[in-house]
Amino acid sequence: MSIKIRKDGKIADFTIEQRSGNRAYDESISRALRSIDTLPPLPSSLNTDYLEVGFNFHPPGVTR
Repeated sequence: MSIKIRKDGKIADFTIEQRSGNRAYDESISRALRSIDTLPPLPSSLNTDYLEVGFNFHPPGVTR
């Protein structure tokens, strides 16, 4: 999962880069990300308009 966060803390976009194989699990992560109003703003010292962060989520019982 790649998440693009704007300087003000809003999630601008997110992409599932590799699906888990469990459609309900993937959709629940997407719903959770869409439900986030704002994250804390990015530090002004980053001097960028957005930050792209990658996360790995795994359904319970699945190892990689």
